Amino acid sequence: MLGLEKHLKAVIIPFWQSLKDHEHGGYYGFVDHQLNIDRFADKSLVSTSRYLYAFSIFYAYLKDESYLAHARHSLAMLLKFKDELNGGFHWMLGYDGRVKSSVKHVYGHAFAIYALSAYYQATHDSSALDLALSSFELIEKHAHQGTFRYHEEFTHDWHPKDNELLSAHGEDHPYTTNTLLHLMEAYTGLFQASGIPIIKMRVQEFITGFKEVLYCKKDRLFHLYLDFQGNVVPIGQSYGHDIEACWLLDEAMLGIDSKDPEMNQILLDVEQAVYERSMTQEGMISEIIKGHINSERIWWIQAEAMVGFMNHYEKTGDLKYLQAIHSLYTFTMKTLYDGRPGSEWLWGVDCNMKPIASRGYAGPWKAPYHNGRAMIELLKRGLK
Repeated sequence: MLGLEKHLKAVIIPFWQSLKDHEHGGYYGFVDHQLNIDRFADKSLVSTSRYLYAFSIFYAYLKDESYLAHARHSLAMLLKFKDELNGGFHWMLGYDGRVKSSVKHVYGHAFAIYALSAYYQATHDSSALDLALSSFELIEKHAHQGTFRYHEEFTHDWHPKDNELLSAHGEDHPYTTNTLLHLMEAYTGLFQASGIPIIKMRVQEFITGFKEVLYCKKDRLFHLYLDFQGNVVPIGQSYGHDIEACWLLDEAMLGIDSKDPEMNQILLDVEQAVYERSMTQEGMISEIIKGHINSERIWWIQAEAMVGFMNHYEKTGDLKYLQAIHSLYTFTMKTLYDGRPGSEWLWGVDCNMKPIASRGYAGPWKAPYHNGRAMIELLKRGLK
């Protein structure tokens, strides 16, 4: 036994609960490496949505009313991000709720939809589902460019702009696999909550797109970017995104009852490639981009790998993937979780196993989504 539920209840959840901003709503926007809380840090749409998602699934699985209270608190904060004039959600608010960035990004909206769908499934609050559906309609109206193609970044009033927030080269690589993956994840949750046929159709389009557009059979990976014509931009492999994509694609296929033996084999091949190329005795490395190996061990990659390898083990019975989960969890407890009272998982460590201190314990991207969800997924799949 790994003690997953104990770690979730005693370490992960209490850390995020402790960041509740009772005065201004939501959760404090940044915690540094010394566990100092910055009460004046900005609050992002992404992290706010991830709080809502996480506390919704914590409540749904663990049935602790205090988690429901935090989910409701998160929902109230998410509503402050709404742009009542132009529709959708702002990208960033100040600590006190003032708009700091009115940019509209599909990635952020995907997480809002995902979170609202999870909250609806946990509470049956129809207003959350209504908001998720209206957000879906906005994305389809403004961002959908055709099958498996969504423009990602917009001005406050939904005029397209370069993808500066999610792509290092937004002028050349406007479409990211990262956003497509999380939009598929969100639409899968929304279909499970609503049963609306057009959403199911979009989920199938994502599955087909990963198979026919993004998958590279030669290298057993999913490409990271598309250009304006929808052609792949081959620059390397993100091991974390690939293993996360595999289990989320399996969930999407299950969610819409899609049978695809060819895709099943692709997912097995990618999972095996990730295992072969990224697993070490000290966690899982991050990526290889343009020939450069990034050996940082990042918190979310370890979490997603645990779920991805569990998913592979369930499909194949190959014990080395179960052993890999134990190895990753042991590494995480030894290296990424430092055991200080009131701490959580580090952002990551560098190639010398030194903490990447500048990123802190909480921030605009780091919330209880990745490792909190990983613990719930592993528990649901029978790993204790």
